[in-house]
Amino acid sequence: MSEVSEPQPPIVDPPRPPRRKTFIAVLACVILVGGTAGGIALARSGNKAPVQTSETTAAAVNTTAPTTTSTTTTTTTTTSQTTTTTAVPKVVPVSDSDFTIEKNGDDYVLTEYNGAGGDVVIPDSVTSIGNYAFYDCTSLTSITIPDSVRSIGITAFYDCTSLTSITIPESVTSIGYGTFAGCTSLTSITIPNSVTSIGNDAFDGCTSLTSITIPGSVTNIGENAFTWCESLTAINADINNPNYCSIDGVLYDKNQTMLIACPGGKESVTIPEALLYPTA
Repeated sequence: MSEVSEPQPPIVDPPRPPRRKTFIAVLACVILVGGTAGGIALARSGNKAPVQTSETTAAAVNTTAPTTTSTTTTTTTTTSQTTTTTAVPKVVPVSDSDFTIEKNGDDYVLTEYNGAGGDVVIPDSVTSIGNYAFYDCTSLTSITIPDSVRSIGITAFYDCTSLTSITIPESVTSIGYGTFAGCTSLTSITIPNSVTSIGNDAFDGCTSLTSITIPGSVTNIGENAFTWCESLTAINADINNPNYCSIDGVLYDKNQTMLIACPGGKESVTIPEALLYPTA
């Protein structure tokens, strides 16, 4: 007896998901990857997603990419230009181009005068007059030094042969070596009570200087400070000066045992007995 085979159920393919969902998934992958080739490859792997739609989406993504790249490049260029525009000049700018002023630490040093002379006013920014600043400026007739100046360098006004008068401010503490040497037209000068020392040859060759007063603050006077001052008739020391005194316009130490300076214009001098007959 032959066997009768049982009927088999028909083979049915498993249900496929709707194309809409597949397309959305593919589109999401294309957007995440952000490249044309990558988007097309993922669209094709889904088998059912329209290739044209994927290419259009990828093209849309690529359209925005150059804008982002361009913005980044512009920002980088601007930052580079900003960081390279910093510089600190050594020469301090001043309103008057006749002066060269340089910064040295906390000081603003007038290193050179380039003007035509005459009546000169030094800028208030200057704290120091450098060495040789007005050297051989024969056209300089008067100088105004501001209260900001604390020191005057060596031979700063050497051979300023037309300079007739000068007032040193209270801020200055010393007059250096040969500062006013060779100022043959200088007739008067005021030394403030702030000055403590007068350097060697400070007024050497000031042939028109007639008198000078040493304030009580001066503790040291260098050698030949008043030599060749042919018109000088009196060097008067302040009565309160602890180191120097004057007798008949001649400068001595306080104990009158040493002659410091005799004015070149003096015709006769009486020497103190203490100097002639010093005690042991």
